[in-house]
Amino acid sequence: MDELNNRPFPPVPDVTDVPRRNLNNGWKEYETEAGRTYFHNSETGKSQWIPPRFIRTPAQVQ
Repeated sequence: MDELNNRPFPPVPDVTDVPRRNLNNGWKEYETEAGRTYFHNSETGKSQWIPPRFIRTPAQVQ
């Protein structure tokens, strides 16, 4: 298995990483080399596997 997918926390993007898309409130969507999506907030420095609350579907919020 890929080491990136086994990490408990998503990576912090490198300065050369290009986001897949820019979201609101400083959030950006990235993809690991293994193809796993993660989200990073450039204002707070936080990275997470799940989408920020404002873009989650109702099923993801519950």
